[in-house]
Amino acid sequence: MDELALAHRLVALVRSAQEQQQEDGHPLAIDRVFVRLGRILHLDPDTLEVAFDEVTQGTPLEGTGLALIANSGRAFCVPCGEEFTPYRRTDPCLRCGQHKWIPLEGDEVEIVELEVA
Repeated sequence: MDELALAHRLVALVRSAQEQQQEDGHPLAIDRVFVRLGRILHLDPDTLEVAFDEVTQGTPLEGTGLALIANSGRAFCVPCGEEFTPYRRTDPCLRCGQHKWIPLEGDEVEIVELEVA
């Protein structure tokens, strides 16, 4: 998933939540969206912020801030059973050098909070 596609998806999810929580027929004003971003995804936070700003232009979310919370991630190596912290999906296990591992955390994108004005 690239940063622009992710920005579009985040905006769609936030707009949906915004519309569901309308007050007096007007969507809630949201100041900031807090997103947990797994490092294993290897997405560039700066590029995601720029994409989010571009996607929100001309919408009720224009000017809404994006706060990214990094999740370093952990993985389980299938051949040797080691748990380790990869930096990218292409990193080998630190113990045995194999690439056959399963992410335990750090490969997710999660909206954790919407800061309402």
